[in-house]
This record gives sequence, C-alpha cells and structure tokens, in this order.
Amino acid sequence: MGKPSLNTAQPDAKAEGCVHDDPPRADKLRKGWFFRVGTWNIDSLTGRSGELVEALAERRMDVACVQETRWRGSGCRLFGKRYKLFWMESKEKTDGVGIFVAEKWVDSVVSVERHSERALVLKMVLGDCLLNVFTVYAPHSGKPDEEKESVWNEVFHLVSCIPQYKMLVFVGDMNGHIGSSNVGYDGTHGGFIYEFRNAGGSRRLEFADGLNLVICNTLFTKQEAKLVTYVTGPVKSTVDYIVVRQEDKAKVRNVKVISSEECVPKHKLLVMDMWFKATNGWHRKFEPRVCVWKLKEEKT
Repeated sequence: MGKPSLNTAQPDAKAEGCVHDDPPRADKLRKGWFFRVGTWNIDSLTGRSGELVEALAERRMDVACVQETRWRGSGCRLFGKRYKLFWMESKEKTDGVGIFVAEKWVDSVVSVERHSERALVLKMVLGDCLLNVFTVYAPHSGKPDEEKESVWNEVFHLVSCIPQYKMLVFVGDMNGHIGSSNVGYDGTHGGFIYEFRNAGGSRRLEFADGLNLVICNTLFTKQEAKLVTYVTGPVKSTVDYIVVRQEDKAKVRNVKVISSEECVPKHKLLVMDMWFKATNGWHRKFEPRVCVWKLKEEKT
C-alpha cells in the first residue's frame, strides 16, 4: 500500500484560518494553560487520514502520536488547515510511526529525530521548557524475542540520552500488559489499570522504574471503557501507555481512553491533559509615569 491521495493534504506551508486558537501570548500566561497529548495505533494512514484529522480536531488534540502508519518514505505534510504530520517510513508496510502537531504549535517545533520505523522523537518549546515527545511502536507478542530485546535496548538508550532536566512525554503502543497490581512498582504504577500482567508488561515496568518514570494511565480511577485501549470481539486489553518523568507528574490532570471514535475499529485513542503553569519570572513591564502637568514649569 502506498501513500493516500493528496486531495486531503495541502502544500507544506503555514495555514490560515485554523480551527485552533492562536498559541497563548505572554500576557495570557499568568496562570497557565492546558496541553493535550495523545497516542493511537491507527492500523494504517492510507485511506483514513481525512477521518483521523477530523477526529483529532474534534478532540482538540495539540499533539497526537500514531503507530502503524504503514507509509513509505519519511517526511512532513500539512493536512488541511489543522495539523502537520511528521512521520518515519515503514519498510515492511506493517510498522511506521508519526506525530501530528496542531497548526498553532508548528512554529514551536525545534527538531524531529527519526531513529527507526518504531521510534521517533519530536522536540518543541512550550513556555520556558523544552518538551521531548517520544513515540514508540513495540514489536507484538508474535515477533522474535531478539527483535523485542533489540528495540527496547535502543529505546532505553535514546531515553537515557535525554537530559533529566528536559521534559519527556513517552507514548505509544508498547504491546505489554502491566496488570492492576503495583506491588514493587508503587512509584511507577499508580494502581489503576485493566487486566493482568504478562512478561512484556513486567519489562515495561522495569523500563519505567529504571528511568524514574511514571505510567500515567495508572494514576486515575476510571470505568473499564476508559482504560481499555484495544478491543477485538470478546478480547479487551491495555497495550498503549503515556509515561512522564516523576517530577512532571504534578502537571498531569487527566488520562482517559476515548472509545467512541469509529474510524479505527480495534485500537482506541488515549489522551492526557497537562497543565502548564505560567513562567515564574513573569512580570508586567514597568512603564514610567509621565507627569504632564510639569511640562508647564519653567525648568521643564
């Protein structure tokens, strides 16, 4: 399968009339602002890119990471007047990752690092911090153990290379069940999640614990429908996760699954709302008062 037709994509230029509001200005950042990040295994961009963009816009996504794009090549493309997609090729038409960025945040993107068809890092400036958005698509259970080990060793190295003082949002289809118990991982696992733990889930927990990360899906009590990210027939599971550093945990205000989107039948959209406070060093610019009445004095 190749790329979809270009009738849903516009030239790679800054769009006008975007449905999103403009980025918050300095005079509006005294309190802060919300920022929504999501992850979604879309099971191919081909033939459904228009529906996906509509769904992301309706859900007011600022950044949305996608897996299984199944597109050849790599690059970036502006869709309509809403989002810009940065993607990494899928050599076997079964993998591939990408990141949609809302048009209002496109100018904040500093760089895009395409490491492989399973790992992509986008860096953007938010207020006074540099945000690293890392999306990953882990090999599923049917892949050889050697491939799984190789991918996670690479990902561990890449995450370790991001300085601790820089903000990290690590998301994707990680193909592992971490289970509802947080025994032994109380700093990483919040205790709220669906189903049991398997070997892949144990590996994900060890990964997060070793890098001082917290799995945000587990921090909030939710109904089953807002915890399950994969549904096919009677089978339900949670394989998609959103992870941040321990020191950024306070910014996370909500994490939930949006199960009502029908353009992708099996996988569900997982979203996280973050709250960014205003820069502590913000001050009103001092403007000296002009004493107009003194202009009439002789000395003046």
